[in-house]
Amino acid sequence: MNSAVTDSAWTAYLRHGTREQHKRLDSHPALQALIRPDLTEQDYRNSLSLLASIWLPFGAHYHWARRFSQALMQDCRHHQLTITPVTLPPTSTREAQLAWQYVMWGSIQGGAFLHRRLHSRGDLSLAFFERCTQPLIFPDSMDRPAKDCLEPARQVFDFWIEQAAQHSPAKLMA
Repeated sequence: MNSAVTDSAWTAYLRHGTREQHKRLDSHPALQALIRPDLTEQDYRNSLSLLASIWLPFGAHYHWARRFSQALMQDCRHHQLTITPVTLPPTSTREAQLAWQYVMWGSIQGGAFLHRRLHSRGDLSLAFFERCTQPLIFPDSMDRPAKDCLEPARQVFDFWIEQAAQHSPAKLMA
């Protein structure tokens, strides 16, 4: 399949098959805070810290993702955050690589939605969310059947959920 076109059937299959994990992740307090009208700067810092802890190591492995991890670092510096990147699980199979890219690509779609909600806040650095509003096609060839990528995609969501559960409040730079 051509990476210049997003195969809507491929992504729809994964979206449908991971909807429960997606719902659980979206309902985590660190991410729910981003859609609450009473979002505080500390809530925003906590959310940025979680996002950056995963995006930074992901951006180190996937060239297309670097601009997003760099934008997150810009936001973290603005909010004086110290980030501790997590160790990503191995992606030794092509299916796992595609699953990670699918979930992170979806994170960008969610970031564009969140930008529309957050852009009126003058006290928040939104470089990451602004970056998410720029069109991005699926960044890789979907050269494996979606059914073969479903379980790895669920595992990626489970990793995010686990990291969110273990994530401690954001730490300010010393």
